[in-house]
Amino acid sequence: MKYSEITYCKLSALCFRLLKRNMLFLLLILTVTEAFAQQGTSGFRKTDSLTYALYINRQWDQLIDEAEKAVAQGTDYYYLRMRLGIAWYEKQNYRAALPNFEKALKFNDNDQTALQYLYYSYLLSGRVPDAQKILPRLLSPPDAKHATGFSMAPDEVYIEGGPSFPANKEIASNKKNHHANDSLYNAETLFQTYSYVHTGIRFRLLPAVTTYQGYGNVNAPFTQKIRYENNRTENFNHHTLQNEYYGNVVGALPKGFLLTSAWHFLWYKQKNLTATFDSANNTLTLDTVQNKGNDYVLFLSAAKNFRLFEVSLDGSFGTFNKIKKAQLGVSVVYYPFGNLNLYTRTSLINTWQNQIYDLIFEQMIGGKLAGHLWIEGSFTYGNLNNYAENSAFVVYNGPEKINYKFESVLIFDMNKHLEFSLRYRMLQRESEYFYFLDTENYDIVTTKYLFHSLIGGIKWRL
Repeated sequence: MKYSEITYCKLSALCFRLLKRNMLFLLLILTVTEAFAQQGTSGFRKTDSLTYALYINRQWDQLIDEAEKAVAQGTDYYYLRMRLGIAWYEKQNYRAALPNFEKALKFNDNDQTALQYLYYSYLLSGRVPDAQKILPRLLSPPDAKHATGFSMAPDEVYIEGGPSFPANKEIASNKKNHHANDSLYNAETLFQTYSYVHTGIRFRLLPAVTTYQGYGNVNAPFTQKIRYENNRTENFNHHTLQNEYYGNVVGALPKGFLLTSAWHFLWYKQKNLTATFDSANNTLTLDTVQNKGNDYVLFLSAAKNFRLFEVSLDGSFGTFNKIKKAQLGVSVVYYPFGNLNLYTRTSLINTWQNQIYDLIFEQMIGGKLAGHLWIEGSFTYGNLNNYAENSAFVVYNGPEKINYKFESVLIFDMNKHLEFSLRYRMLQRESEYFYFLDTENYDIVTTKYLFHSLIGGIKWRL
């Protein structure tokens, strides 16, 4: 053979051996791949068949176990997520159902069944802003008045009000032995039953953004009791009138975030007496003073929803009688069953005013009593002077120190339009009894007493 023929034959033999080896390797890969594919197809078919049968037979607990096991092993598709979400929904664990309907919509982003289930899961787990956010995606939304663009459509009207009354008998019984009759001068201020009323309207600016605008009024009578040099005690009756404007904006953001901003302005005026003692002439002069002022609070909160929790960071800043005060707190809301049948909120709030820091603790527990009736109870401990709570809707800017607060509320959700509430609030306040034994020596006696409030509310959803 020629050199070229020999070379050609050697190259041909080499290529044949390489091709043979590669074919064997390729055959091995195809065999393994086919085996895995058959195993995956078999696993998928088994999961799909089993979960479908459990779904048809409404065996929710077993369906949840099998579906979550399949998802953990990497099997994930639309019908599996829908079955798993519906299983949690039927067990009334709406917060556990939510991520499954959200995942199902990633497989089919305009599926009306998934959207309907997601809407009601949001609604029944207390995430109302998130529920409103997806309304425009429903072809036949439960509330067709909500548009996709900007509007000022009224959403609900709210009215609340009621009396507050002190336990003045506690003050009278505690001061009997404090030189009431043998002092040169003594004075105290007693607060009487006062009235409170508030009304407001919530507007929907966008499907996921609402604003609330409200006006309130407080009419608080009080009595100054003044006695001088064993003369009879004189009572001077006055009123504190306070007008309030409250507003907020609440927006639902992606991935379970919620942003709230709020503002509360208060304007008050009152008349009271001030006493001036002239030791040279041994005379006491009482002057009527007109007090006017305005307080305000600005509030901002960011919250994040998890499966069974909602965590929020809240901050506020305001001025009270021209003194600045700030608050910063964290709250955790826990839904142990993934619904509104039982929930708790634990809050820690740090406040500072005039370089004085106070820590406030608040614990709330609520749940469904029966049918459409809910109850909530809360206890707040700490220095509550000039304190703002409930997204700055409630502001304690009275003149007396508050040591703790207990509150309970009954909520009756009559139908989709009408809701009634009755709130009882009890504050432990401190009354000061001021007296002079002579022209130089004086003392202040502090008496702790209870101050009660009853507030009824009506909410009408339009």
